[in-house]
Amino acid sequence: MKMATGEDQMQGSSGREEKIFVSVRLRPLSVRERVRNDVADWECINDETVIYRSHLSISERSMYPTAYTFDRVFGPECCTKDVYDQGAKEVALSVVSGIHASVFAYGQTSSGKTYTMSGITDYALADIYEYIEKVKLTL
Repeated sequence: MKMATGEDQMQGSSGREEKIFVSVRLRPLSVRERVRNDVADWECINDETVIYRSHLSISERSMYPTAYTFDRVFGPECCTKDVYDQGAKEVALSVVSGIHASVFAYGQTSSGKTYTMSGITDYALADIYEYIEKVKLTL
């Protein structure tokens, strides 16, 4: 979602440098899930790692990975503004410099993609129009 550096850079088919930043947002449990006393299967243990709270036996757990590392992980308590500021804002504003960029969401049904992306779209549009207004004032 954001410009990355170092090992995250790779050459695209056009010979230009491409950058990929992968972030994950864990959604909070829904009201229905809380009423049923459900427990989240995933836990954010730091800004880069999520773990799967496996309900498998100890012998079965060793066959499956339980920790996954990303460029940035946002826990269920994190607001959409933080996800935008730390994960998408730089990409969104790069378009005013002529850079082609994408921010997209991928995930399971009911995982919060539409909720998150609607907020990110709102913040991105507000920032882009704010930038346009600032540029107009300097002309």
